[in-house]
Amino acid sequence: MKALTPPLEKQLQELHLITSSLLPGNERLTFLDEEDIWNCLIMQYADPTTDSIVAKKPEHPLRFRIDISASDVCFIVQVPIEYEGKLTTTAPTFAAKGDQITRTEQEKWQEMVEDHLKQIGDS
Repeated sequence: MKALTPPLEKQLQELHLITSSLLPGNERLTFLDEEDIWNCLIMQYADPTTDSIVAKKPEHPLRFRIDISASDVCFIVQVPIEYEGKLTTTAPTFAAKGDQITRTEQEKWQEMVEDHLKQIGDS
């Protein structure tokens, strides 16, 4: 695999962790922009022997959606291009969404995400 910039390598490392370890069978991650590029990059990251696949570098910030099959809530995550894994400098943004949830429920989910991010940032 071609040399990656530190931000892109860190983003791929974290995406690989999410897709291979953290998502149980009832959750799905979908790229919202440049899906083919991100899927190719993840595949190459997971198996560096796939050098024959040439992936373009993404032109837009990483955006993905996590759906949970047993829930009306999904999460949209946007990761800045320069994100290198530090929540204190260039943190991703998270948005709780859902067609069947009220504004109050959405705000509760958003608060929960922000509280967890603060806990992670403090550690």
